[in-house]
Amino acid sequence: MKHIIVNNYGMFLGLKSQRLTIKQDGSIKNEIALNRIKTIQILSRGISLSSDLINACACRGIKIFFNTFNSFSALHSVYEHKSVQVRKNQFIKCDM
Repeated sequence: MKHIIVNNYGMFLGLKSQRLTIKQDGSIKNEIALNRIKTIQILSRGISLSSDLINACACRGIKIFFNTFNSFSALHSVYEHKSVQVRKNQFIKCDM
């Protein structure tokens, strides 16, 4: 499994027949099969992602992290079972 790190301004991440495509200035720089990817880290501002790629990553459990020098965000799949445990705990606390 690979951890993809993207840190150049102006890059575009898209989806092409079950492959992550990384483009810069309209030309393809790299293509990686989604079944080989574990995480994607975005380390710069000005990087674009397609909604098709985000959906495909969510379905496969590929985590997307956004890091800048002063902030951190993570995009997790809705199919993870951790969210079920969190919701159970929230309901238990509400019933008290």
